[in-house]
Amino acid sequence: MTDSPARPAVRGDIRKVRWYLNPQNCDALAEARRSLQDNEFAVSTTKSARSRLKLWSEICRGLDLPPFPVTTEALESVGAVLKASGYRSAVSYLDTAVSANSRKGFTLTQVQREALRRIKRSLKRGLGAPRRARPVTPADLYAMSRNCRRPREKMRSDAYTLAAWFLLRGGELCCLRMQDVITNGSSKGCGWVEVTVSSSKVDIQGLGQTRKHGCGCAAEAGALGRHLCPVRAAGDLLQARRAQGAGQSDLLVGDLFGADTGKDGLKEVLRDDLAAAGITLAREYSMHSLRRGGCQILARAGLDRSQIRAFGRWAKDSSCVDIYIEDALLARSNTFAKEGISAEVEIADEAGWQGARRALGKSTEEADIEGSDADDVGQPITEDTVVIVVPPIPQASTMLRRDCGIAVSDDLQNYGARNVRAEAEAELAVVWKCSVDGLCPLGIEARSTTWEWGAV
Repeated sequence: MTDSPARPAVRGDIRKVRWYLNPQNCDALAEARRSLQDNEFAVSTTKSARSRLKLWSEICRGLDLPPFPVTTEALESVGAVLKASGYRSAVSYLDTAVSANSRKGFTLTQVQREALRRIKRSLKRGLGAPRRARPVTPADLYAMSRNCRRPREKMRSDAYTLAAWFLLRGGELCCLRMQDVITNGSSKGCGWVEVTVSSSKVDIQGLGQTRKHGCGCAAEAGALGRHLCPVRAAGDLLQARRAQGAGQSDLLVGDLFGADTGKDGLKEVLRDDLAAAGITLAREYSMHSLRRGGCQILARAGLDRSQIRAFGRWAKDSSCVDIYIEDALLARSNTFAKEGISAEVEIADEAGWQGARRALGKSTEEADIEGSDADDVGQPITEDTVVIVVPPIPQASTMLRRDCGIAVSDDLQNYGARNVRAEAEAELAVVWKCSVDGLCPLGIEARSTTWEWGAV
C-alpha cells in the first residue's frame, strides 16, 4: 500500500495536549512517538528499514557484538557477512543501521565515518549494474487486452493500461478509489479521463495530484488505439466495478490482485497475465514495469524529461526518471553519428565555403581534378566531367573555375540541367557527376537537404 491518506483538516485540541502530559497516559504517549517515527518515511520505506534493522541486530548478536551504539567492528563484521552471503544491497543495511543509531542519540566518530566509507567502497566494488524490471510495452498491453477471456481479466487489463498511461506506482494503483477516477465523454470520441493520486511517497502532506489524458482511439491507430485508449480503459473499469456494487469510496481495483490487495499481489498477477498472453520472460516484470513502461511511451512520443518528471510526480531532484527513460532516449542511436556529422558540417559551412573546405579536407576526386590538364579550363561540362559541388550559392560557377580548375558552361540548360534540384547530405561537400539528366550525386544516400539551382 502507499502512504497514509491525508488527515482531516481540524483544529488542534489543547485539552488533548494536556491529557498526554498526564503521567498516567505514558503508554499513549509512547504510542504517539512510535506513530511519529513511523511517518518519517513512506510506508514502503519504513517496511524495508525494519527488515534491514532486524537482520543487522541478528548478525550483531550472533557475533556477540552490541547492535547499538554502532562500532567499527560491527560495521566491518556485518558488511563482510552480507557481502560473502551475496547481498547486493549490503550498503543499504549499513546506512539503515547508522540512521537508527542517530535516532537513538548516538553519533559516529570521525574514525568510524572514515571506516564506513572504506567498507562501502569495498561493498560496491565489482557489484555490476542492478537488475531492473522490464518495462511494459504497448505490445505487451495490447497482447494482454486481446487475451482477455473473462470479465476479471478484462478489468485487470484496463487497470494495467491506466497505470501505464498515468505512470502509477504499484501501491498507488492499488489505493485508488472509485472517486479518484473521472471520465467525460465527447461527441468526437471518448473525451478525457482524470486520475487523482491522493497520496504518495513524494507527496508527504497528502495534497493530492491530478493528471489528465485524452482519447487515444485515433482512426489511424486502428485496433491498437482502441485497446490502449486510457479513457476507454478507465470507463470500462469503472462500469465493471459499479456492476459489482462498488461505491465511490471503494477501491478501484477491488480484489483483482488478491484478497490482500497490495503491491506483492499486483506483481504476481501481472506476471501471470503476461505469461498467459504469450509474453516471454514474464518473471522479469514487476510492479515498477507499468510506471517505467509508461515513461518510455511518453519519451518515444517526444516529451522531454521535465514534462515526464512533472507528469509522473517525481521530486525535482529525483534521478529515477532518467533511469526509466534511458532506453527510449537511445532508441534512435543508430542515427546519432549521421546527425552529428551533418551538424558539424553545417557549422563549418556557415563560416564560408573556403573555411568549410579547409575544415573538411579535400576529397580524392577533388585532388584529381586540381591536377587535371589545364586545357580543360574554360571548356563546357561534358558527360564524363566530375566536379566538386558544395552548397550552391550565387557565383557557384566562378568558385568552381577559381578553386577547382573546372569551367562551367554559361548555360547548364543546354545539358538538361534546367532548375536542377541537387540533394546533398546537409551541407557536406558532395562529389557530383554531370549527365544529360542533370547533376547526379556519387555516394551514399542520406537524409537530404534540397538546394534549388537555376542556370548559373
